[in-house]
Amino acid sequence: MRGPRDPGGARGAVVAWVGLAVMLGGVVFLNQFTGKEAEVAPTAVPAPSEGGVSAEGPTSDAPPVAEGTVVVVRVEPPRVDDQFAMGAKLYYKLGSLEMVAGKDRATLMTSIDGGARTVEDRFRAAIVAADLAGAEEGRERLARLEAEEAGAWAERGLGEDAALVRRVLDGGDSELTDAERDRLVERHGWFGELAVALGAPTESPERAALRGGGGALIAFIVAAVVVFGGAGVAALAGVVVMAVKMSRGRLRPRFVAPSAGGSVYLEAVAVFVGAFAAFKVVVPLLIGMATGGGDPPEWATGAALASQWVLLVVPLYPLLRGVRWGELKAAMGWHRGEGVWREIGAGLLGYFAGLPLLVIAGLITFGGIALRGLLRKGGPGDGGPETMDNPIVELVTTAGPWTLALLFVLATVWAPLVEESVFRGAFYRHLRSRAMVIVAAIGSAVVFGLMHGYDLILLLPVMTIGLVFALVREWRGSLIGPMVAHGLHNATILALVIGLFSILK
Repeated sequence: MRGPRDPGGARGAVVAWVGLAVMLGGVVFLNQFTGKEAEVAPTAVPAPSEGGVSAEGPTSDAPPVAEGTVVVVRVEPPRVDDQFAMGAKLYYKLGSLEMVAGKDRATLMTSIDGGARTVEDRFRAAIVAADLAGAEEGRERLARLEAEEAGAWAERGLGEDAALVRRVLDGGDSELTDAERDRLVERHGWFGELAVALGAPTESPERAALRGGGGALIAFIVAAVVVFGGAGVAALAGVVVMAVKMSRGRLRPRFVAPSAGGSVYLEAVAVFVGAFAAFKVVVPLLIGMATGGGDPPEWATGAALASQWVLLVVPLYPLLRGVRWGELKAAMGWHRGEGVWREIGAGLLGYFAGLPLLVIAGLITFGGIALRGLLRKGGPGDGGPETMDNPIVELVTTAGPWTLALLFVLATVWAPLVEESVFRGAFYRHLRSRAMVIVAAIGSAVVFGLMHGYDLILLLPVMTIGLVFALVREWRGSLIGPMVAHGLHNATILALVIGLFSILK
């Protein structure tokens, strides 16, 4: 049995659908095609007689490649979320613990080598090996790599870098000038810092800063095992409980779908997406005007995060269309349901029962990433795992404490309140007026996923968790359950990400 038709009519629905499509397309474009790093153009330089090549970086008017020249590819430091760099840091910090024996460090080096896919990765692995396995091992790896990857070695100008590392291993960091130290760090990031520090005593502050964190890393791994292990047990219990309820006919849906024809809640969704798109354009422009361009200071990043709280009023849009407050609360699911605590418990039960779907989505995503990497075409040294754009990871690795606090509150309070109200409160309600449960749940989940700024190939898990929240909304009627589940999910993932990258900095 359906409820009364929502306010609004066919004309309002058409306008809202068109506006939603246009604004959603704008958000997807902004998320996927703006702010991306431009491809680095190669530079043609004279072929060296010996001793390697100096990579000076790309030029917009590089001359045509002629005989007797070598195309030099500028070497960029690994991004903070680069898979090889993350793995190398992790194993290095574990291997630096006093309790780790030499044979165990050799095993850790094997794991680091297993993640190396490019000549830069192997060069950087040699730097780590010079610390964990000894200077001689580092020298041997550099010599072997130069012999095996002569073409890529020259193209990337790694000869000069290797010469600098050898000088550090032979005589200490005092052998390098400030410019030479800067070169290693600018081209290899954390690995360049490690290369420079190899010449300092183990107990020196700069060396200790790089080697430290192994104990915290072990504690993090234990905590992560507990969290995921507990989630696995809870998921199994949730599936069993839901299956029993279903078999006994106790999964009666509380959500009452409205009759077809209304448009006011679809209009609210279109207004939200439009306002969100405007924020993504206007806020960076204002920050750029205030700071004069360049990388924004931390206060600007914090201001951008805080400004999103303005969108909290958008779900109240139906009030402007004449909907009464009591009607709005009932329609959006802003009510106690069968009691606050019972709704919280139901939301957690539904969330844990849906975790197997999230695991499947994650496996499909990893498979897609691996397949795309295999199909990727490139020059020498390509073939490594791709680095996906993840704005949360980028923000976590560069933000200070106050910005991280703002981000955490935004993810655990703002997102559950606003996103659940818009996508499971308003949008799911409108879709259910014309479609069956699964179609409405998938439709709301797809739009919910596309609003996020991750690489497209990473959006399936986001859509899947949105699907789970929509099913909980159908089951309970109240938004308390989806909001609590959303907050728990975001808090857990974000806490683990912040913890990991704080250790690996």
